Amino acid sequence: MKISLFGTKIYISFPFCAVFSLMVLVDKTGLFLPTVISAGIHEAGHLFALWAYDSPPARIDLILAGVRITKRNSLSSNPVVCALSGPLINLAVSFCFWLNYIMYKKEYILTFAVINAALCFFNLIPAFGLDGGTVLISVLEKKTPHLAVKITQIVSFLFAAAFLVLGIFLYRSGAFNFSVFIAAFYLMFCAVCMVRE
Repeated sequence: MKISLFGTKIYISFPFCAVFSLMVLVDKTGLFLPTVISAGIHEAGHLFALWAYDSPPARIDLILAGVRITKRNSLSSNPVVCALSGPLINLAVSFCFWLNYIMYKKEYILTFAVINAALCFFNLIPAFGLDGGTVLISVLEKKTPHLAVKITQIVSFLFAAAFLVLGIFLYRSGAFNFSVFIAAFYLMFCAVCMVRE
């Protein structure tokens, strides 16, 4: 599906719609929709940074692995600031909801705070496909441009391996967490497939 909003083309892929619908139907925890809202807040942080640099996105793709934002002019915005804006807004929202939880002691408020904090810290991992990876590669391109991609790929594989080991450890200790395995395979996939042009 294609729509246009404020001059930005938005493409919603069929796999994204299928997985979203499936997750809404099978989610028994009630955490899926708050997570999607938190992810929307995260992406809004990136979009705000782009608009602050007067560089609105040319295209936004909602794909199976998340959201891909294509800049209209990559030279007019700071990639580090734009990458960090998503996690920072999640951190700010998490802090606000944590303060709200202290005052009102409502569990759903604490859940929303924890989801936003988790999204913030996960996205700060310096690996391909995550905002931390964008920051790492931007810094490395200034210091060692010929090694930037290779170093980022190695770091991505190390984090993927760490998540895989954590997932196996949790499974063996009776605290199986499927999302840890998803994170490991996502990081591996990005380390193999995401080659910067």
